[in-house]
Amino acid sequence: MCCNLSNPQRDGLETAVILNHIKISQFRNLVDTQLSPSSVNVLAGKNGSGKTSVLEAIYYLGHGRSFRTVYGHHLINHQHDRFNLWAQIQDHERSCPLGVEKSKQEHKIKYDGESVRNSSVLARLLPIQVINPDVHRLLEDTPRYRRKFLDWGVFHVEHSYGTLWKRFHALLKQRNAALKKRWDYSLVKHWDAELIQVVSQIDDIKKAYSIRLEEIFKQYAQLFHVPVPNMAYYSGWPKDQTYEESLHQSWDQDLDSGFTRLGPHRSDLILKLGSYRAKDVVSRGQQKVIAILLKLAQVKLFVQSENRPIVLLMDDLASELDQTFTHAIIELLQTTHCQLFVTATETDKLEPLLCLPGSTMFHVEHGLVKEVV
Repeated sequence: MCCNLSNPQRDGLETAVILNHIKISQFRNLVDTQLSPSSVNVLAGKNGSGKTSVLEAIYYLGHGRSFRTVYGHHLINHQHDRFNLWAQIQDHERSCPLGVEKSKQEHKIKYDGESVRNSSVLARLLPIQVINPDVHRLLEDTPRYRRKFLDWGVFHVEHSYGTLWKRFHALLKQRNAALKKRWDYSLVKHWDAELIQVVSQIDDIKKAYSIRLEEIFKQYAQLFHVPVPNMAYYSGWPKDQTYEESLHQSWDQDLDSGFTRLGPHRSDLILKLGSYRAKDVVSRGQQKVIAILLKLAQVKLFVQSENRPIVLLMDDLASELDQTFTHAIIELLQTTHCQLFVTATETDKLEPLLCLPGSTMFHVEHGLVKEVV
């Protein structure tokens, strides 16, 4: 079962191996699982077999949380009191161990033998992006979903962003506390000066990132002959005003509501076709393709900016996509420097992936993962 791909990129997927070995213990239905992944990894099995749980465990190693639930204790196998995740990470010319242990009471992280206190450190150590069946929510859902998407990209590309975002939230918390106590504006204005300065830096970074992202996304969208939406970053306040002006004009409303209504915490990435939101004029299948291309454009921008590979998790890639689109996505993946993990109930549509140099197939059943030789 093989295939001939046009213009295969020999410097693409097959050279990107970040995770050399993975151990998963007592995580959902994965009681004692080990796998030695290659650059391209296909996890095949029936629904409920544990395929997505493998992706979820890998994601947890890079984020300190799940992409399926906010309740970390729900990830612990019901017959145990904690789960353990461990991976060997290729860091430039070194190979370093990363381990995470989670119980209901505590959360421990160790990297290269040293304890790590902050889960955000994981994102720097192990950059991971995920594309799952509800990826269309990137277009359909509330601005919060798109803010999360943008924040991931900006955090990795602009290293000062994490510090600026933390400072912004600290200042915002102070301002909101003052609003709830109904302080006079003359007292709060002093905090506003620093808030305005921090927001200005955040806004410049996000605008610049959005422009770079749109350039790559439009190149991808044209290749797929799908509607190409215009992308506009909304800062979180009226575009015909400065943030200082917006804060001043909204003071009375902020005072009545008890919180700051305008700012980057209300930002959005707006996708339009003409005068309409893209989500209102394209089909569900087109929404999914557009959202996948947005994610892949983000991965490409990360690799270009950081000059390092990334782990890409794709849960049920072929869901709702016909074979032509699936194969076209696979062609595009070959130009993206990433270590790929893809799940599937049926592997027919993924034949091009299985034909790539360095590809490995794993069979998952009842929480057991076995390499298919």
